[in-house]
Amino acid sequence: ADVNGDGLEDLFIGGAAEQSGVLYQQTSEGKFKRSSSQPWGEDAIYEDVGSLFFDADGDGDADLYVVSGGSEWAAGAAGLQDRLYLNNGAGLFAKATVALPKDAFSGSCVTAADYDKDGDLDLFVGARIQPGQYPLSAGNRVLRNDKDANGPIRFTDVTSALGGEALFNAGMVTDAVWTDVDKDGWPDLVVVGDWMPVTVFRNEGGKKFTNSTAQLGLEGSNGWWCKIVPADIDGDGDIDFIAGNMGTNTQFKAGPEEPLVTYAGDFNGDGRLDPIMTWYIQGKSYPFNSRDELMEQMPGFNKRFLRYADYAKAATGDVLTAEQQASAKAFSIYTTQTSLFINNNGKFERKPLPQEAQFSAVSGILYKDFDGDGKGDLLLSGNFYPFRVQQGRCDASIGSLLKGNGKGDFVPVDRKRSGLHLQGDVRDMVSLKGKEKEVVVVSKNGGRVQVISGP
Repeated sequence: ADVNGDGLEDLFIGGAAEQSGVLYQQTSEGKFKRSSSQPWGEDAIYEDVGSLFFDADGDGDADLYVVSGGSEWAAGAAGLQDRLYLNNGAGLFAKATVALPKDAFSGSCVTAADYDKDGDLDLFVGARIQPGQYPLSAGNRVLRNDKDANGPIRFTDVTSALGGEALFNAGMVTDAVWTDVDKDGWPDLVVVGDWMPVTVFRNEGGKKFTNSTAQLGLEGSNGWWCKIVPADIDGDGDIDFIAGNMGTNTQFKAGPEEPLVTYAGDFNGDGRLDPIMTWYIQGKSYPFNSRDELMEQMPGFNKRFLRYADYAKAATGDVLTAEQQASAKAFSIYTTQTSLFINNNGKFERKPLPQEAQFSAVSGILYKDFDGDGKGDLLLSGNFYPFRVQQGRCDASIGSLLKGNGKGDFVPVDRKRSGLHLQGDVRDMVSLKGKEKEVVVVSKNGGRVQVISGP
C-alpha cells in the first residue's frame, strides 16, 4: 500500500516473537528504506503471522492491522492479541488501543470488505490452532466496523450473529479472501486451511453467512491448503479459484478413497487431546506416527505394544478401537495437489496444475499477465521446512512460472527463460507498483527477503 501518498507502494514485513515488524517505504529510485514511523517496535513480544493495509477509519489513507499468532503462548494469553495502527496520512502510525475487541487467540490471516454495504471496511480474521489442542481451530472472527464520526473507531465481533458455529469453527484457516462468488453484488467469504475443504460462506444481503460449500461442489476438496486466489481464469465471466496445497512430492499420499485422516480425542483418559494421524499403505489404514511418538503422547499404550515389531504390524484398528474412532473428531485430507477450481455454472470442478506446481508446498501465488500477451499467467512459490525429521523438509521448489492461455490451461515456462530461483522457506509474495515498473517481493521464514523484477 502507498502509506504516505507519494504514488509508490510501501511494504510491511511482520516479525517473529521478540522481533519487531518493519515498515519499508519505497523511494523514487525504486529502493526501500526503513520508515521513521515504527510504533510496532513496542510490540515486539507478539508473533506477527498476518497483516493488512486497509482504510479502517475512512479518512482515505492506509491503516495497518497485524494478526498475532504462534504456539508460544497459552490460549487467551495477552501475546495473542491483534493490533491496529492508524495512519495520519503522511505514513506516521499510532496504535489504536481501544479499537479491537479484547479477544486474544492464535490467528493466521486478515482480509477486508464492506460486507454489509454501510460504507466502511469490515474484517474477517482467520484462526489457527488452540494451543495444545491440535487440530482444533481457535475460532474465526468477523469484525464489523462500527466507525463513529464523534468517537474513536471500534470493531465489534459479530461472528455468532452472522455465521454461528459453522463460521467460527470452519477449520485451521491459513488464508481467506472476499469475492462475489454468486454475482449477486455482495462479497462472499472464501476460506482455506489445513484439513478442510475450500469453504465458501455466501453473504445473504449483509445479514447472514451461509456455508455453501456443498452446494458449490466443493465438499470433499479437503487439503493442506496454504493459499487461495480468486480470478476469472477461463474468461467466462465468473470467479474461479487458484489454491496452493502441499504438493505431491512428500510421503503423504491422499485420495477420495484413501484419505489422510487425523483422529483427535482423549484416548488415554488424561484430559488432553491426542491427535493420531493415519494413512493408507497397500489399501489398508495404518497410524503414521512412530511408536516413540505415540508412546510419548500416550504412555499407557506402551503396554499394548511392547516391541517395535508389534507396532510395525499394527493397523489403525489395532491402535484405536472402532468406538474410539467413532467418538473422536476426524479430520481428512483428500488431495495434496495445488489446483484450479473452475466455476462451471455455479459448480466448481477441481483441476490439478501441472507437475511443476506439485514439487513442494505452494504458499505464494500471483496471477498476472507476465509476458504481455493479454492472458493471465501464474507465478508460484513455496516450500515448508518445519516438518519433523521423519518427514524431511519440503524444499524442492525454487518457484514456477506457468503460462496461461486464457481458457484455464497452464504450461510451465522453461527455467532458463523465466530465470526464477526462489529458494528457501518461502511464506508469501506480493507485487508492488514502483515508479517505472512492478517488483515482486518474496518473504521467507528465517531468511532474507528477495526482490525480483515484475513484468
